[in-house]
Amino acid sequence: MKLLVTGNGDRSTVGTYRRCVRRTVASFVSVVAALLNVVSPAGGAEPAEMLKAGRAALEDGFYELAERSFRSCLTATTNGAPEADQAVILLAGAYHGQKKYANMLTLLAPYDSPAAAYWRAMAYFELKQYDKVPAGLADFDSRYRNDTYSPHALRLLADCHLQTGRTNEALQVFARIEKTAGEQLISGANLLDWARTLVAVGQNERALEVLDKLIARFSETDDGRHGRLLLAKILINNGNVKDAEAAIGPLVERQDIEPAHRAAALISMAGIHMLQSNFVQATNTL
Repeated sequence: MKLLVTGNGDRSTVGTYRRCVRRTVASFVSVVAALLNVVSPAGGAEPAEMLKAGRAALEDGFYELAERSFRSCLTATTNGAPEADQAVILLAGAYHGQKKYANMLTLLAPYDSPAAAYWRAMAYFELKQYDKVPAGLADFDSRYRNDTYSPHALRLLADCHLQTGRTNEALQVFARIEKTAGEQLISGANLLDWARTLVAVGQNERALEVLDKLIARFSETDDGRHGRLLLAKILINNGNVKDAEAAIGPLVERQDIEPAHRAAALISMAGIHMLQSNFVQATNTL
């Protein structure tokens, strides 16, 4: 890939790109080195080492390498061993990354853990067999109370309801997640999707309540920033221009946020100035 350097101001971008490439290559080399030791017959790696290498590959998106590692772990362990149970779930994740959804279902068929239930439902969802998703997730939060997979399983259930047009059911699930997820980051994503769904069905006042919660608790996250943009849009549509300006003002003033978020905020702010007949200010904003 050739990058054009038009001046000194772009050299930092090139430098950042090169550092990113070096980190990616180094990560790939370390993962491959670990896996060569794991999958080599002479390597003599312990199951824990196989899991560690596989996790590294999985986190970096090297799904085929991860699959090899987890398969090696399963070969080296007996059914029911802690390492084997972990390897099964991680292998399901590696299959998911490769879109091997049928393989996921075959692998997970004998298992009945919270993680297996979640990944099995995910496979059905990806295969668009939406009728099979709720059966495994409908009472997930009561069957597996306080399990780490619980909010993720309910999020998947809400997505399934939205895909099949069951909006009211999805809204009910969003509310359930809010009660159980607490201050986890997934709660921010849930609040944002909840608000978007409420807007889609014309419940703008309820959406404003949800967005207030989102911004109060997750203002420094991507979800919180998307929430501010959505809040401003609703307020503008309601004719509440001053509050809309206040909602996105923090995004306009920030230089350290994602460029896409700031660009969207600037466009919204320019639109607000246009509505106020401040045409010069609108031009200056852009």
